[in-house]
Amino acid sequence: MKRILSLAAALAFGIAGRASAQDSTHVVLDGRFDEWEGVAPVLQDPADGRAPYPDILAVQARADVDAGFLNLTLREPVVLQSLPAPMLLLVDFGGPMGGEVHGMRGVDAVLEFSGGRPGAGVWLRRIDGEGRVDTLVSANETEMMIAPSHVSRRFEIRLRRGGPLNIGGQIRFRFVVLDSAGGVADETEAFTADFSSIVMPPLEPGGGFTDPLARAPGTDLRVVSWNVGRETMFRQPDAFGAILRALDPDLLLLDEVAGGHSAPEVQALLDRILPGDEPWHVVYGTSGGSQRGVIAARGTAPEMARSFMARLPYPDSARDVIGDDTAAAAQGWLRSRLEVNVPATGALVTLGGRRLLGVTLDLESGGALGSPKDRLRRIEALRIRDAVAQAIAAGGVDGVLVAGDFNLVASPDPLQLLATGLDVDGSDLHVPTPLRLDGASALTWENPEEPFTPSRLDFVLVGDAALAVTGGFIFRAGDLTPRWLETHGLTADASRVTDHLPVVTDLRWTVPVR
Repeated sequence: MKRILSLAAALAFGIAGRASAQDSTHVVLDGRFDEWEGVAPVLQDPADGRAPYPDILAVQARADVDAGFLNLTLREPVVLQSLPAPMLLLVDFGGPMGGEVHGMRGVDAVLEFSGGRPGAGVWLRRIDGEGRVDTLVSANETEMMIAPSHVSRRFEIRLRRGGPLNIGGQIRFRFVVLDSAGGVADETEAFTADFSSIVMPPLEPGGGFTDPLARAPGTDLRVVSWNVGRETMFRQPDAFGAILRALDPDLLLLDEVAGGHSAPEVQALLDRILPGDEPWHVVYGTSGGSQRGVIAARGTAPEMARSFMARLPYPDSARDVIGDDTAAAAQGWLRSRLEVNVPATGALVTLGGRRLLGVTLDLESGGALGSPKDRLRRIEALRIRDAVAQAIAAGGVDGVLVAGDFNLVASPDPLQLLATGLDVDGSDLHVPTPLRLDGASALTWENPEEPFTPSRLDFVLVGDAALAVTGGFIFRAGDLTPRWLETHGLTADASRVTDHLPVVTDLRWTVPVR
C-alpha cells in the first residue's frame, strides 16, 4: 500500500532527521548524492511498478534561495529523459485553480519526462481550471535541471523559483508512470515538499572580490576543453575569441571542429582572436569527418601521436550495431558515421619541460540505452583507448589528458573505459568534477531550443601520476556578476555562441623536468 512517510517510517528507512543536513549543505547537481544523506524522505513507495517502466521507491526534498530540489530513487536504473513511455510529475501550487489529472485534484502543471516517446526530453504542461492543457513548453523554459544525464537509480531534479514553475512554500506533487499503451505502470500517493526553508548558496555566483577566472595558486598550465560546434568557430570567431581571452589557456583541446579546414587556417584564426607574445601551434585531426579534433599550444608545437597519425577506423564489429530493426534514417546516419572514422585526435606537446599526451574526442551523440548509437559510443571509446595505450607504450610521455564530449546520455561505460588503467603508470585517470561558477551544477551542455534539460556531457580525464588538479570550472558567462563581465569584456549571453560550455582545468606538474 502506497503511503506518505511518517516519522517512524523515516527512521525505519534508515535516514536521520533533515534539518541539520539542510542547514549545512548546499545541493549541487553533479551526479553525486552526498548532500542528501540525513535528509528524511517526503515519500516512500513500495516496489510495485511494472518493468520495463520506472518504479519509484522514495523522494526527498530540499530548497535553497534559488530553487527547490527533489531527489528521486528508483528500483531499477533508467535514463530519465529517454523512457519507453512518459513519467508524469503532477504539481499543485495550492490555491483554487488547477484541474484534475489522473485522480489528483488541483493540478496546476504536469512535467512529462520523455513526453510520450523515447528520447523526447522533458516537457511542461500548464493545466487550466477545467483540467485542460493550457500551454505546452519545453522544460528548458523553466530552467529545470536534472542529473545525471546517463542511466541511474537516483536523480536530482532542480526546480527554479519563479517563472512558469512558481516554486516556493509548500507544494503538492504526485508521480504517475505510464506504460506504452497509456495505462498506469506505477503511481505514488500525493506528497508535499516544503520549499519555504531557504539555504543561501555558499558563494555569490561568479562574484566576490577575487577574479573568478583567475588561475588557482600553484598552477603550471591551464587547459581549456571545448566542443566548438563544427563551423561555428569559423563563422563567429570574435565571439569565441572574447571567451578564450577571458579564460587565457596554455593548451586548447577542441572537439567537433568542422572538417575541410587546416592547421595553418586554425593557427591564423587563434593568433588573431587570442594574440600573445608567442604564436599558437596547431594539430588538426585527420579522423572524424565533420567532427575533427584540434590540439593547440602557445609557443610550443604539438606533434601528432603516431597512433593517431592515420585516421582511426572503426573495427569491423562496429557494423554489427546496425540491426535489421534499426530505422532506415538511423541506418543511413550510422553507415555514414562509420565511413569517416572515429572522431578523436592525440598529440604530444612539451609544456614546462615535460611531455604531455593530449587527446580530444567527440563520441556519438543521442540514442537510448542499448541503442545502436549507445553501443557505437562504447566501440569508439575502446578504439580511442587502444590508441592512447599505444602512444603511452611508445615512450616519452610524462602526463596524460583525455578530454572532450563523451555524450553520456545513456550508458556511462565510455567514461569508465577511457579512465580505467590509462595513466602512464597503469593506474586509472582521475575524473575531476568542476562546477559552474554559480556553484549550482556540473552541467556542460544547454540548448533552450531542445527538449532536453542541461546535461553533463563533457569531461576532462587527468593522469594524476604526473599532474595534480589545482582548480577549474565550467565557464558560462551568465554566471558572472556585471563587475566581472565588464572586467573581462563579456556580455551575459556570450556563452550562447555554442551549446557546449568550456571546461577549464588548472594543473600542476608533480614529476621533475626530463
